[in-house]
Amino acid sequence: MDQLVKVTQIFAEAAAKNGQRVCIEPLRTEECNIINTVEDSIGVAKATGCANVGGHVDYHHLMQNGEKMSKLEGLAKDIMHTHIASPYKRVMPTPDDGAGYKQFFDYLRKGGYDATVSFEGGGDKTPKISRLFANFLNHSNKETGGVSPLFCKKEKIMTYTQLCDTLRDAGIENADFEAALLINFFCKKSRSEILANPATEYVDKALFDAIDKRCERYPLQYIFGEWDFYGETYTVNENCLIPRSDTELLAEYAIKNLPSRARFADLCTGSGCIAVSTLVHRPDTSAVGLDLFPETAKLAAHNAKRNGVEERFSAICADLLERNPFGTDEFDAIISNPPYIRTSVVDALEPELFSEPRAALDGGEDGLIFYKKILSDYTTSLKRNGFILFEIGYDQGLEIAELASNNGFSCEIHRDLSGNPRMAVLKKKASQLVSDIQ
Repeated sequence: MDQLVKVTQIFAEAAAKNGQRVCIEPLRTEECNIINTVEDSIGVAKATGCANVGGHVDYHHLMQNGEKMSKLEGLAKDIMHTHIASPYKRVMPTPDDGAGYKQFFDYLRKGGYDATVSFEGGGDKTPKISRLFANFLNHSNKETGGVSPLFCKKEKIMTYTQLCDTLRDAGIENADFEAALLINFFCKKSRSEILANPATEYVDKALFDAIDKRCERYPLQYIFGEWDFYGETYTVNENCLIPRSDTELLAEYAIKNLPSRARFADLCTGSGCIAVSTLVHRPDTSAVGLDLFPETAKLAAHNAKRNGVEERFSAICADLLERNPFGTDEFDAIISNPPYIRTSVVDALEPELFSEPRAALDGGEDGLIFYKKILSDYTTSLKRNGFILFEIGYDQGLEIAELASNNGFSCEIHRDLSGNPRMAVLKKKASQLVSDIQ
């Protein structure tokens, strides 16, 4: 036992100097004396201060040692971060299963561990440290099935090619593009440099932390903390929906069609990207941005200042669905990219969207609740010859056109670059204009 403690302590201390954490893993093997293995792993963990994760003590092996289950149940209580489920139903695939190791390593990585000290023993012999350095240094050995997610940040070195593979393995669709963006952002290398030298090794803790987050499907835009929209750069975080290129249709239309010295309202302003980019490109205009949450309204105001239009933009916090806060104010245009996804669909969206505010996505049972409210309560704030711009879902064109017609508006649907309906332009019908005059 003294030797086990000594070697493990040396390893843990060496790892600590590199900012790494080590955990203890009692490993089940075919000839292993499981009691000795677990007891020794607990003793070493307590002596060194390393957490014991109880890695591969599984149901199959315990069935071969049924008489020892009661003792193992007591021992399990001493494992600080056990991965053993009482009454010892199998929780991991067998150790020679690459997918099993990936799951186990992902579990350890999320717990903040950087390497394992694995115990295994034969017969009644004292367990030995058998895979100590293999688990720490070699992140592509046969025992892990070639899986490396636990170890890439430990060595603190990664090439563009390796980064592409890591992101691709995590299910990132545009892995090569995102890998280049990550290296460019954190290592200040141009895209041409990155692509011309794919074997260049990058050493940057912030880059590796970002890789970990992205592999967990955390949005790239939130990792960067900023994103471009219509030529401007916006601060973004979990308080706002991420600006998307499809939404640029609304800013482009407003820039081209707002009358001279126009004043417009941006409902559900979020990051403020639609209003702010319009103001940047139309310096004769001014805008009011409305959002439900104070932190989001503050973010929109910040982005207006960041892009130099703060004197022409005001952000207000109000619940669009409660009442119209504008009183007798009138606008040349009302623009909105409201929540328009049906409630039943929200939970089935891609993983990245789970990090974005649900309130900015959920448009109610039919996805139309915000459109209906704007058309019923906010058209009194629109000037006679003004227009309304809506971003809409790809399958909502007919429903929006019907809503518009029922409220006295014509409706023109514009498509995005993918050919899907994306923007609705609403204007008062001639009959409605006559009615307004009367």
